[in-house]
Amino acid sequence: MNQLSGKVALVTGGSRGIGAATARRLARDGAAVALTYVTAADKAQAVAKQIDADGGRVLVIQADNADPGAVTAAVSQTVTHFGQIDILVNNAGIVTGGPLDDMTVEQADRLWAIDVRAVFTASQAAARHMSEGGRGQAARNEA
Repeated sequence: MNQLSGKVALVTGGSRGIGAATARRLARDGAAVALTYVTAADKAQAVAKQIDADGGRVLVIQADNADPGAVTAAVSQTVTHFGQIDILVNNAGIVTGGPLDDMTVEQADRLWAIDVRAVFTASQAAARHMSEGGRGQAARNEA
């Protein structure tokens, strides 16, 4: 089934778990897929190799979602490589476990940067490139 043929997707945190499964599914459905990773280059390359072996188009990008510049660069690299972006999957995230009173300000800052700010940053950057009728365009028209 190629219901996403001609579409381009960016999956943040696409090197393992749900992100990897999402990247593989999008590719299987016909989308060209860019995926980001922070440190697991070998896992990201394994996902890419599988997508490629299945006949998909894939781009692997090293990007730490804690860095807003890296997030916007990942969107730009996706657009530069594939010529567009149609789908953004904000999958990258972290969990800081333990009691609240044991959490440091630094841990809270990193959690917020990755789980909240990066979602906003990536969504804003992607919306600027989405075609007429995409979610990014619709959101701008309603403002």
